[in-house]
Amino acid sequence: MLEAAREAAPKTGGKPGYNGRCRERGLTAGALRLKTPQSGETTLQDMVQESVTIQNDQIDDMILLRTDGSPTYMLSSVVDDHDMHITHIIRAMIT
Repeated sequence: MLEAAREAAPKTGGKPGYNGRCRERGLTAGALRLKTPQSGETTLQDMVQESVTIQNDQIDDMILLRTDGSPTYMLSSVVDDHDMHITHIIRAMIT
């Protein structure tokens, strides 16, 4: 059902990500997602690009735990960085 919605979204002008179908179901819905604001904008302070603003409707509710209970990269990488006292992450795009 989610796959069909994902495929139909671009045809109707929507974005192809998660459509929020189970957003209000809480912990009984299977995967555990980080519920992000659906309107407004989020501004991040970046040491290279300075102020970066993202429209909240462009951010999906990221999966933190899969339906089988295993953590995704989105959760485990943040926990690992915290445990290792990582304070800065440098990401690069190679073109």
